[in-house]
Amino acid sequence: MKYLSILLLFLILSCNQKESIQKNILTEQLLKPKYNQANNLTKVDTLQLILDEDSIQNDFVYINYIEKIITKDSLKVWKLKVDFYRDNNFENSFPLTLNSEEDGSEWYFDYGLRHHEQEANTNLFLTLSNGYPACGYTHTHYLFFTKKGSFQLIDTYYSIGDSGWYTNNVFSEFKNQTFSSRTENYWPDDDSDNEDMGVLSFSDSIVYTFENNSWKKTLITPKDTIYKAEKKLFNEIHSSSE
Repeated sequence: MKYLSILLLFLILSCNQKESIQKNILTEQLLKPKYNQANNLTKVDTLQLILDEDSIQNDFVYINYIEKIITKDSLKVWKLKVDFYRDNNFENSFPLTLNSEEDGSEWYFDYGLRHHEQEANTNLFLTLSNGYPACGYTHTHYLFFTKKGSFQLIDTYYSIGDSGWYTNNVFSEFKNQTFSSRTENYWPDDDSDNEDMGVLSFSDSIVYTFENNSWKKTLITPKDTIYKAEKKLFNEIHSSSE
C-alpha cells in the first residue's frame, strides 16, 4: 500500500508538471470545437486560449498553413489563415504571412501588451508569436485586439534576443483608447574595448488610436531610423529592468 501511495503521488506530480509545461504552448492535436480542415492545407497548429474567464476550456486559435513560398534568396515564407474561436464559436479569421519559419519553431501567446509599462486591460490584447525557442533567432509577433465585436489585427512586429542583447518593441499603457510603442535595441558597442559596453537605441515610435471601432496606426518618427542612442553598460540595462 505504501508503494502504491508513492506511485500515485508520482503520477499526480508528473501530471501537474506536464500541465505547467503545456500552458500557453502549442498542442499538436486538434481540440474542440470540431474543426473542418480543408483538404489542401499543409498542416494545422492549435493553441488553446483564454479569451473569456467564463469559457476557459473553449477558446482556440487554429493556425492554417495554406502555402509555402521559397523566395529568390531561398527564404521560406508561409501564407497562413488564423481562425479564432471563442467559447466554441467562430470569432474571426485573419490572413497572415510568416517569414522564414525555422524547423522546430513554436507558436505561443501572451495577454496584454508585451513589455508594457503597466499591467492594464490585459484581457483586451493578445499577442500571437512564432519563433525558435533559443537565443539568436528572430520571433514574429502579431498583436490582436480581442474585444467582442471589434476583434482585429493591430500590427506585426519582430524581436530577437541573444544573451541579454536584444531588439524588441516596448509598449506604453493602454489608456483613453490609445497606446504607443517604440522599437528598442541594445547591442554591443563595436567601437568600445569594453565587452560590457553596449548601445541603447530607439526607433519607430508609433501611436495607436482606437477610433470608429477600428485601430489607427500613426508613425511618429521616420520608419527604420534611429532617433535616439546612448552608450550603456550591460549591468545598467539589466539592473534597471529588474
